[in-house]
Amino acid sequence: MANVHIVHLETPLREEFRQELARRIYFLAEEIVEFTIDGSDGLLTGVRLSTRDTVSTDQLHRRLHTVIANDIRHQRVGPVKVYWRSSHEAPDGMPDFARLCDEGLVVPMGEGQMALAEPLLTLLDNADRQLVALVRRETGAVQYRYPTLMRTETLRQCGYMRSFPQHLMFVTRLHGDSDTYAAFSDRLAFGDDLLAMCGNTDYCLPPTMCYHTFQQLSGRRLGEPMAITARGKSFRHESRYHEGLSRLWDFTIREMVFLGSRDYARQTRERIMRSVCELVESWGLGGRCEVASDPFFVGAATAARISSQRLLELKFELRLPIGGGRDIACASFNFHDQHFGDAFAITGAEGESIHSACVGVGLERLTLAIVSQHGTDPRAWPETLRPSDI
Repeated sequence: MANVHIVHLETPLREEFRQELARRIYFLAEEIVEFTIDGSDGLLTGVRLSTRDTVSTDQLHRRLHTVIANDIRHQRVGPVKVYWRSSHEAPDGMPDFARLCDEGLVVPMGEGQMALAEPLLTLLDNADRQLVALVRRETGAVQYRYPTLMRTETLRQCGYMRSFPQHLMFVTRLHGDSDTYAAFSDRLAFGDDLLAMCGNTDYCLPPTMCYHTFQQLSGRRLGEPMAITARGKSFRHESRYHEGLSRLWDFTIREMVFLGSRDYARQTRERIMRSVCELVESWGLGGRCEVASDPFFVGAATAARISSQRLLELKFELRLPIGGGRDIACASFNFHDQHFGDAFAITGAEGESIHSACVGVGLERLTLAIVSQHGTDPRAWPETLRPSDI
């Protein structure tokens, strides 16, 4: 039976912080199974949480107020700047995720894990091919295929561990000795017993593809600007926020990374952002591209970082409707300044730290947006996205 906890906010939050609060609550405790945010008259006044097991109301109160103080309360909230808006309107009556499952197009495989079937596989690949053609045409990008595993040290260098600890997914293995192998084989341990037999966390699952690129170029001097693109699996622990194809633990990203001078990185991001929006328009999709921020978590300066990211327009998101009044971020366009140049000692021709930018497209999300707006019959899809035999 679930336990119900009511946590009253010591100081109410403004209504515009509802989403920022909601996107953090499940990360307060794994025991939380559902929640509602209470409020009235434009103010949020409390949170009702249902939990399993033995987390206490006092613990939840402390954690919630720490997150509010660090991550939310001091954010600057204002009108969202829209960079682009499609001329197309998303249709009503879009197919929902349950229908995709009923038609056998998507198969749930576990928490935040989905298998895709034809013709969605062809749709995903055709969309990706057009993205690759776009970035190669615009920048001459070189394409790589990176390993799935990533060194944990790389994420530390990136600053990911401090900024997004809630999303980390580590890879471990058994202690490398015959006694451990024998004990494991005898006991076939699971859970805590299994972890007691493990001890190596030198590798993790990559939360995005661009970090592979910075590791690849670590310590290099670049004589001229460089553009790299890669497609690969990425992994983020989303707790109970995982939902259909719109939020996965295990997903596929088409990444584009641009390295060089400040002008090169910013202008190339701008050019690719414009071209991606034009491509989406050509597919007949409704949507918009707007200023956004990352889900930084539990840092003392988190609210300031989020506000600064929005103010300086360091991040834009392409948001596409998927029905039911909802939309999802299908791509992000990010300017890093010299952060990764400094972190990985990547320099330009004169020895200065390079500037960088990246574009990441979530291919499962993009696929979901296309079938949400055009339906599941490939004959109704834009011609360039259809299977070749149609």
